[in-house]
Amino acid sequence: MKRRTIFAAIMLLFLVTTLLCGCGGSKEKNPDPIGDPEPVGNDAAMDAAFGDLGISMTDADNIKIKYNSDKGVYEISFTHKSEDYIYQIDSLTAQVKDKSSSPSSNPQSEGDLTDSAALDIMFADAGASGVTVADMKDIKVKKTTENGEKVWLCSYSFDGKTTSYTISAVNGNILKKVTE
Repeated sequence: MKRRTIFAAIMLLFLVTTLLCGCGGSKEKNPDPIGDPEPVGNDAAMDAAFGDLGISMTDADNIKIKYNSDKGVYEISFTHKSEDYIYQIDSLTAQVKDKSSSPSSNPQSEGDLTDSAALDIMFADAGASGVTVADMKDIKVKKTTENGEKVWLCSYSFDGKTTSYTISAVNGNILKKVTE
């Protein structure tokens, strides 16, 4: 009788140990308990690009930023002092992966509103609606002329919709805003 009790206790101990030691564990060699990390965001990516060049966002014009999830990078292009720059920023570390520059094809006119000022106007308007810069995707700004007036065309995507602005390059007024 004593042998049966000892045998049953050993079997119970073996069963409990087997269950507690990971039967049915993950098939991965090193499972990631946290999950996939999130991208660093537009702000951190722009800070990395401008910081690498030693300038602030207000010193840059024609800023465009796009998140490329296939490559795992933020693609940032902008103009500074008659040079066009293109940066690829790692989406997880905010480190510069690649950069290039070339002479600008669209230099800034003296006295015009800068594109960073136009972006600030767009950011302020979007912020009044509860959209933050960190929420925005595919931020774009481009200077052009419409009906003889110099304007900035600014846009961003958020929650599956694109919001576009036409902002006067002379006085900073929002001339048009469309969400599609």
